[in-house]
Amino acid sequence: MESSEDFCFFDPTATDTFLLPQRRLGSVPNRLLHDLDSVETLKSEQSSGRYGLTSHAKRTKLLGSKAAFSSKRVVKCIYSYLPYEYALRHRRICTTFNEVLGTIPMDFQAHGERSVRLTKHIGGLTKPNTAVRELSLGCLRDTVRAVEMDGLCRAFENGVLPNLRRLHVELHPESGEVGVFRLLAALSTSPLSSLVELDISGSYIGQSSARKLSDVLCGNEWSGVKKLGIARNGTGEYGTKFLVKGLSSKEGCGRGLELLNMARNDIGKGFKTLPKAVGSAFRELRTLDISNNGIDADAVASASTECMVPLEKHSLTWLDASFNVMGDLGAKELVKLMFSFKTSLTFLDLAGLDGGVEFAIAISEAMGEGGFQVLEELNISGNSISRQGCERIMRTVGSCPKLELLNIRNCMLGDNGVNELVGGMRVGRLEALKVLNISANNVLKSLINVAECLKQGWCKNLRVLDVSKNAPTGEVKGGLWCWKHKHFTEGRLKIVEDEKPQSWRD
Repeated sequence: MESSEDFCFFDPTATDTFLLPQRRLGSVPNRLLHDLDSVETLKSEQSSGRYGLTSHAKRTKLLGSKAAFSSKRVVKCIYSYLPYEYALRHRRICTTFNEVLGTIPMDFQAHGERSVRLTKHIGGLTKPNTAVRELSLGCLRDTVRAVEMDGLCRAFENGVLPNLRRLHVELHPESGEVGVFRLLAALSTSPLSSLVELDISGSYIGQSSARKLSDVLCGNEWSGVKKLGIARNGTGEYGTKFLVKGLSSKEGCGRGLELLNMARNDIGKGFKTLPKAVGSAFRELRTLDISNNGIDADAVASASTECMVPLEKHSLTWLDASFNVMGDLGAKELVKLMFSFKTSLTFLDLAGLDGGVEFAIAISEAMGEGGFQVLEELNISGNSISRQGCERIMRTVGSCPKLELLNIRNCMLGDNGVNELVGGMRVGRLEALKVLNISANNVLKSLINVAECLKQGWCKNLRVLDVSKNAPTGEVKGGLWCWKHKHFTEGRLKIVEDEKPQSWRD
């Protein structure tokens, strides 16, 4: 949806309300007074199937005189409670209303039975509808079945949605790979020059058909796609290799991609070819999601061998490589491969890699070399970095002056590790920090030091502190709560805990 303060969107597929978009119109002729109505009076007569407009006198009373609709005024015209199929097919609505409606960008989202109705009406279009900009069909629970593909494919083949910018289709298992390629073939017959976002995640392509998908996506007709979602498709090792190769071709969309979502595809050793493509072919790539893909230490080692040396550059600003269990050495190798230079990353998620001290040392070295100068959010939870790893990170975290979120949950810090963190606060290395998560670290007494640190204003921008799932003694926990209520009664800091001490429960 386009980010404009003059445009907002209500779901038109909600059968209870049948809501349409609303937008401010800058120049409204007086003749439109007979065709515009307020949201309070324009209702859906679902029982009779008639959608009438209120009388001229009633509109004048509600909306004011005709002067209010002069070209010198900005009028907010709200169209609501009209079935979306009538907006699409432009029937039983007055001509002037259609002229206005045709200039308003519309986004349609439908799931389950609603998607059947929507595809049916789209397939029934006989002339291009330039207003539809986004089409989203299916979700995790209500995906698109084969029977629903007919109208959708017919619409694309007839070119009735020429201005479509975003397309998200999630197919049912019974449609599977056949449905995906049928849809892509229909799109290819009448290429959408305006299409910038294509998402076929969760469509059960499978490893065997990923090669065919790569051949399709390397065509020149997809060169305008900037965002590609192929997550949850089970492409596997070999399928991923073919996809990366196809996207990296000169004619493919990979060279102009800005977002690539490949999460939950069981990539495994298929990761081998991805870093090299990120550093060379995918020159515009800003966002990459490769989480939950079974990438292990061997896959990272193979990628390092493929690149010969650590990457010299990439354009990523957002990277999620979480929950790929690769062990301490694998996690260390990943950091050295991807972050041995000054990056543009603002978000980095390396949670659940099963890293240890060596992993923490590699992050510390990358920080010291200026690799994370613009980093704002860092998540390394679920890695056993312990006190030693925390100490090394605190030495160089000052090289991340914009760091606002630090998640070191379940990192086996203990009291000694948290004290190292407090030491970093005291010397001003975490001045920009707003959110800190140190939960599930078996912390006992060091929370008092954290409270004292905050009391002294050494981390004055902190707004959320998560200390849940630790095991502080009653004295320490009570002291922390007393300190909180004394110094942050205005609610400037939110402390997340498991349970209040008994004395505070009442």
